[in-house]
Amino acid sequence: MTITAGVIMSMYMDAAQNSESDYCYHADIDSNRVVAQYVYDQSKVSYGDTECLVLKPKIKHDYTYDSENRLIARITSKWDGSEWQPREKMEYEYLPTGCAVTLSRWDQLFRHFKQPVEKTVYSD
Repeated sequence: MTITAGVIMSMYMDAAQNSESDYCYHADIDSNRVVAQYVYDQSKVSYGDTECLVLKPKIKHDYTYDSENRLIARITSKWDGSEWQPREKMEYEYLPTGCAVTLSRWDQLFRHFKQPVEKTVYSD
């Protein structure tokens, strides 16, 4: 199992084109790679005869890739009303027989990620 920049781009494009979703998506793209993806709650608000779409920030994913364009980290942050607050980090290690994924949670008090709390190994 290898997660490449192309896979992340495809996932973003699929989500962004889903018109039935309650969410709206935006991405920062650099060198054909999604480096950040933003998820917004969307709702319609009526002002007299006019209907407007209102977007509220919800989640942000920051992606890091290696020299082979494989995903090596994803940091997920939530909007707290004034700024993005980190929540968790997934790190990907590519092994000869598969992939290992670790999950770390954000420590708000010390403002860094704690040691990984979970690890999953996928084998080919």
